[in-house]
Amino acid sequence: MEEGQGPPKRTPLPLSALDDELPAFPAPKETRERTKLTPYAPAPQPVAPTEEPAVVPVAASSAAARFGATKPTPYTREDIAYVKNALATAQRESAPVVVMAEPFVPQGFGDRAREHLVIKRSRRTAWGHVVLAFVLEIALLGGLLALVAWRAALAAGMTGGALWVLVAVGAGLGALAAYAVFRDRFRCVEAVASRYVVDAAFISILWVPFVALAYANARGARKLVGR
Repeated sequence: MEEGQGPPKRTPLPLSALDDELPAFPAPKETRERTKLTPYAPAPQPVAPTEEPAVVPVAASSAAARFGATKPTPYTREDIAYVKNALATAQRESAPVVVMAEPFVPQGFGDRAREHLVIKRSRRTAWGHVVLAFVLEIALLGGLLALVAWRAALAAGMTGGALWVLVAVGAGLGALAAYAVFRDRFRCVEAVASRYVVDAAFISILWVPFVALAYANARGARKLVGR
């Protein structure tokens, strides 16, 4: 090579000649099993699609029917709104029908007849005040009957242990009488007393137990006539 000249020019080989000279890479296992090729056979090359995917038009859209189009038209916003409204209507029509039950009417009086469910009440509870009212009722009736028994024992000339036994019997009868007043009316008394309960408990205790006590005695008196 003479000085000042570049390297000798070589004629480039075609790409097909390179495929013949280079070894073929092994195809994947599933490809070999599917196409039954030899282990060193070249894998089949994917064929590029020659056609563009066709757009599927709507067979009969509301826009085509409205404007008298003879060719199928693609979806429009009006079609989508129409389909949504149709689905909503179908869902409403297939929804279960809710039938309102008749208002509850208790068949009788008291807690067993669930009378407390129809008594107007507030969202607050008054069970503490009802328990306190029941204790007051026991104290009142028990103390009253014990006093009567004590006076009767003194009038009969009883002294000592016999006197106190009679007083204890009177107090026990008073407790039974208090239970008879509140029996089967605890929930009704609580429902009525809840109307007078306020958020401040130390204020409600000043009158709510007495309201419950008065209402319980009124309902106890009504028991004598079957109410």
